[in-house]
Amino acid sequence: MSVSAMSGCDTAAIATRIKRMWCYNEAPVEFLYLQYRPCIIPAFIYLVFAHTMHLRRGGIMAGMHDFGFPASSAFPEEDASQDEWKKWTFVGLAVADAVLALAFLLVRVPPQVGEIVATVAFTVDTTIAMWIQRDTFHFMVLALAPVPLACVCISGIGIRRATLFPCLSMIFANLLAVSVTRGMCSAVLVVGLAMFPLLCFLHANSQHLRFRTLFDIQGSLAAEREATQALATMICDAVCWVAQDGDEILRSDKRLNELLGVGTEGCGSVGRRLSEFLPDEEKLRLRSITAAPPCGGEAGAVKLLPSTLRNLHGSLIKVDIFIVDTRMEGQKWGFLLGIRVS
Repeated sequence: MSVSAMSGCDTAAIATRIKRMWCYNEAPVEFLYLQYRPCIIPAFIYLVFAHTMHLRRGGIMAGMHDFGFPASSAFPEEDASQDEWKKWTFVGLAVADAVLALAFLLVRVPPQVGEIVATVAFTVDTTIAMWIQRDTFHFMVLALAPVPLACVCISGIGIRRATLFPCLSMIFANLLAVSVTRGMCSAVLVVGLAMFPLLCFLHANSQHLRFRTLFDIQGSLAAEREATQALATMICDAVCWVAQDGDEILRSDKRLNELLGVGTEGCGSVGRRLSEFLPDEEKLRLRSITAAPPCGGEAGAVKLLPSTLRNLHGSLIKVDIFIVDTRMEGQKWGFLLGIRVS
């Protein structure tokens, strides 16, 4: 193997290792996007409100006086004059945020696209707004104080590190640059702005670890449910999942639909009551098992109930019903029923 080929292999191996370290303990983007998608639209609406405050005479100071903010009297009224281009810049930012909020509301945005659009929009919006603040007071109130806290909050909602941290680095670099240009640079400020990216990194790592744990638990539960149903299918003629009330059918297979005579079109037996297909005397027998709370050590135990089903055609079918109690607090799944024709 040539030296150039070996060098290429080493470079690729190093890049793969860095990527694995960077994405360590991250859940899939589809799962993460579902966690923070409800926060995107309210965030854009808040930014629209924040930008429109600048269109008022006196900016945020006018709003503080209108609401009777106690400390507002300590600051003199700001000059009502404002550069026209700054005003229209805030108008443009507000319109852009409103359009994005409407787009996320009406369009099903793919997870990768939604993640990038939301992060880049927050970065561009925040960076432009901090550079065009009308004076030092507005910069302190609307940028220097809230932006680092907002970055810490955003780092914990589940955005992947490869997308999040380049944007956060740009925000803090611009925040430091604006502070220097406004004559606010000091050792305390520099150290503080340098500490916030570290806090964001640690917060994001801890949250990604929690999200990954949640994703693994959900995956293992789903796999266990599928495996249990597959195993029951091997020894039973039909299988279905029933809600915690022991009556509502949540999920069924094709063979159960055929057995009950409901057909395979539409949802079949899903959403129906199991009691609809039982004679009156059998309803009480089934209810006595599903209504009983699981005793210690009996969760997941299999119980056998010889019974009779009555399909929609009125035919009576002798069956053995295997009942697995899977009830857990907070979930809709209650029982796994395996039905074997006698």
